[in-house]
Amino acid sequence: TTLSNAIGGGVWSSSNTSVATVSGGVVTGVASGNATISYAVTNGCGTAYATQAVTVNPLPASIGGTLSVCAGLTTTLTDADAGGTWSSSNGNVTVGSSSGVVTGVTAGNSTITYTLPTGCINTAVVTVNPLPAAIGGTLSVCAGLATTLTDADAGGTWSSSNGNATVG
Repeated sequence: TTLSNAIGGGVWSSSNTSVATVSGGVVTGVASGNATISYAVTNGCGTAYATQAVTVNPLPASIGGTLSVCAGLTTTLTDADAGGTWSSSNGNVTVGSSSGVVTGVTAGNSTITYTLPTGCINTAVVTVNPLPAAIGGTLSVCAGLATTLTDADAGGTWSSSNGNATVG
């Protein structure tokens, strides 16, 4: 955050540089805690100080969950810090603001942001993969015979849901 003072030429300092540092009025949080930021101006009347208490809040915990989803499907993201809200950087996904449920809309990447009431944020990138192409070929076969199925997407793995058919 940036602090300012109407009188120029002063010197900024922090009472606790392990919590916050200050340079030119720009305060940088180092670790959670409290610090007092001072601005000292020396003139013909002596040295005058202005102070401002600053609280540095902790960042949210790391975002957990599966960071990829297929278009049209969902994944749930989590954060150990309760009370935050979820948002997305673009329309590739939708995300429930209080639930963290991410729905893939279109293929691509989206930055998901978790914001605590303190204003502190954490982000993660979610990749939305396109659904595979529809399976083609003859979808019925007589017992003991074979049929060939096709898919326009290369590199996939074929499987059967039960022992009524085998896939090679």
